[in-house]
Amino acid sequence: MGIPKPKQTKKTQTNQIKMKSIKMKSIRKIKLIDNEIIKFMNENKNERNPYIKASKEIKEFTPKQIRQRWMSKLDPLFCHEKLCEDEKLYIIEWVEEYKNKHPFNGIKWKQLIEDLNNKFGKMRSENMVKNHYYLKGRHKGVLPSKDDVSSQDNNVPKSVPSSPQDNNVSTTVSPSSKDYNNNVQESQVSEMMKIRNLIN
Repeated sequence: MGIPKPKQTKKTQTNQIKMKSIKMKSIRKIKLIDNEIIKFMNENKNERNPYIKASKEIKEFTPKQIRQRWMSKLDPLFCHEKLCEDEKLYIIEWVEEYKNKHPFNGIKWKQLIEDLNNKFGKMRSENMVKNHYYLKGRHKGVLPSKDDVSSQDNNVPKSVPSSPQDNNVSTTVSPSSKDYNNNVQESQVSEMMKIRNLIN
């Protein structure tokens, strides 16, 4: 049984309008900041570390944030279109081949990006390539999800026999983290319902 939605009042409608207005203002502000970053990077791209200097002029972002924004969204050298099927397949195959040849080394993403550019003529951001690989790997079951990793780390047996000689072995099962989270969520929902009933 879901939580009933509150009736729309003038106050909630006003709040929604205010939120939309705030969102639009922040989008406009980000566009202005993006334009400042683009202008600064075009003028200072030959500097040793332009991100530190940019952060002194653009106070809203740290050097790391400016670099990330430039490298993933704003740099005109990168192609921001969606990956084509050939590129997607190439990324998966390249990484798997690299991991087989160098099992103890980390993946050299910059080398993959260069190879992609040479083969397809499109420079891709490191974020785009990594996101595709890890997302695709999880869907195919190649990479473990966060839940699988956490359950593998837990070496505690889920059931313990009461006595080895007893043929009727009784087991005790410890609650999983999902059961615990469900119980916590149910108690939070019931608390919210109590508060809502008190208010009304």
